[in-house]
Amino acid sequence: MPKSDTNMVDHARKVLAEQQRQAETQADNASAEAPAEAAEAESDAINAALTDEAGIRVDQALVMPALLPVPRADAVDWIMRNVVGHGRGTHICVGRVVGRAIRAEWRETEWQGKILKSVLLTGEFRMQSTVSDLVRENAELWLPIGYAKAIAAKLDLEPGTAAVFDVDIGLEATGRTIPYAWTVVSHMRQRSSDALERLWERRKPAPGLLAAPAVQASSAA
Repeated sequence: MPKSDTNMVDHARKVLAEQQRQAETQADNASAEAPAEAAEAESDAINAALTDEAGIRVDQALVMPALLPVPRADAVDWIMRNVVGHGRGTHICVGRVVGRAIRAEWRETEWQGKILKSVLLTGEFRMQSTVSDLVRENAELWLPIGYAKAIAAKLDLEPGTAAVFDVDIGLEATGRTIPYAWTVVSHMRQRSSDALERLWERRKPAPGLLAAPAVQASSAA
């Protein structure tokens, strides 16, 4: 083999060897950096987390009876004694629920020959009882049906968005066949659609005057 050819072969071998060395070095560096990057990400996650000395209970989907200071099996008895027993119109706040719902799923359950509808919300939720101070968190939540329907409607109207809320949950004695009802008081007024906001701002309700004619008629008599 001519000397020039030999030199070219040697040069090619040296180039390949150098490329191989560089590749191995980069791989070693990447392997060394990966644990460091993972450790840094873990450290960031820990620093971003909040410490709660009292602790937050995370077990089953959040339901309103969980706000009461008794097991769910004893919830009705507690409500009858502490709400219904004080007479029609008695209303107490039993807790607060905040959350960010991203999905609403309708469910049906048969009870005593009737089909009961409810809405399962998925997202991130937290509740605190005002009668026991227990705090719970979960990714699933069952709110009173009236308010849950409003959340479901918002998610249907604005697909891909989240519905956020901050509400107080209460119990009210009704004086009816079903002696109590769950109530919701919202502390956030979210902007609705532009069309609804324009309708809302068009006018203010007139004061009620229905009692005035009756009073005048009584005086004339």
